[in-house]
Amino acid sequence: MIANTPDYELKSQYAALLLKFPDDPFKAAKILFEPDWGKSLMVAREWPSDPFVIEQKKAILSEHGETSFLPTKSEIARELHAIARLENDTDYRLKAYELFSKIMGFIEKPGATFNNISQNNVMIVKDHGSDDEWADACLEQQKTLTLNVRPEA
Repeated sequence: MIANTPDYELKSQYAALLLKFPDDPFKAAKILFEPDWGKSLMVAREWPSDPFVIEQKKAILSEHGETSFLPTKSEIARELHAIARLENDTDYRLKAYELFSKIMGFIEKPGATFNNISQNNVMIVKDHGSDDEWADACLEQQKTLTLNVRPEA
């Protein structure tokens, strides 16, 4: 049926590229037909709605799974970095750099760091013996202090 058309191999490759770039059929066609811009334009316009391409996309998704064609962490980081470098609006540039930094791990998530700082509020008290011993030592200290006082001149 359709699989016997001369372009079925190219359409299969195009279906896989469409899964990688679902919002940009021209980019998928450009990768497949790089030097031939006319063919790329024609393919980008006609092949996304081709029944064979649609069936190939379904078959590829069922074989590899939905998440296998999502961009990787490095691809997202590369795209965000390009957006940040090329953006003229400062707010958008800073937001792109912030997302890039979070993805690359430059910004630590709150709660991920554990500081085990233990501060014990302890007061060390010297042992002065029993209450009677302490009272006797205080009286002795008072006598010494009063004997050593110089009279006012």
